[in-house]
This record gives sequence, structure tokens and C-alpha cells, in this order.
Amino acid sequence: MVGEIARLQHCLEGQDRPFLREPVAAQLAEKIEDVGHRIGGLSEPLASEFRAAAQHWSVRAHDQYSAIRHKLKRSPASLVFRAGDPVERSREAFVPRTRVVGQLDRQLILYGRRRMGKSTMLRNLQGFLPDSVLVA
Repeated sequence: MVGEIARLQHCLEGQDRPFLREPVAAQLAEKIEDVGHRIGGLSEPLASEFRAAAQHWSVRAHDQYSAIRHKLKRSPASLVFRAGDPVERSREAFVPRTRVVGQLDRQLILYGRRRMGKSTMLRNLQGFLPDSVLVA
């Protein structure tokens, strides 16, 4: 039980953006309250010592959550996806997808908003490309 609380606290400290910290802080506070309810089944002196620790942890977790909520209300929501910023592997979630990237180098993806002529272009490409090229 304590290991899960420690893991969540470590995860919370590892996040630097409030919108990512908020759900972790809420989960941490909920987990601490759950542990506080489960402690009643332990024998003494464990029950009283863990109960005191859980109360201390609960105050800290709620303070952290309140501070994050205050920061989110005060500042405008930042964009999760920013064009041009590189991903920092040590600070953000990055999963290398080498198989997908390997497939993309053999494909041309046509992207655009509605009513821009993508389908028309695809229908008319057939005569300009070799028969080995699949247009979908």
C-alpha cells in the first residue's frame, strides 16, 4: 500500500506541467484516503502509526492538489501539442515507433481540411503514376 503511494508521489514530482500533474495528484489523494480506511484492520502499534502517517500524507496530498488546481485556474491552458518543439525523452512520454516510421518512408500521405480537393487529386493520379503504385 505504501509502495503505491510512494510511486504516485514520485510520478507527481516527475511531472512539470500542471495539466499532467492534476490527475496524478487526485489519484494520490484518493489512494491515501483508501489506505487510511484499510489501516483499521492492522494490529497495534502499526494501526495507530500508519493512521498518523496517512493523516499527514493526506494533508500534503490535498495541499499539492489544491496548489495544482489553483495554478490551472489562474493560468491559461497550455497546448499539449506544440508545432516545432522537439520531444525531450527525459521529461515527456516518447515511444519510438520504428516499424511505423519504416512504413511511412514508402508512403505519401495527403492531408488537408474538408473540401480542398484531396479526393479529386487521388482520383486523377492514376494516369501519372506507374502501375506498381497503389492509390487508396
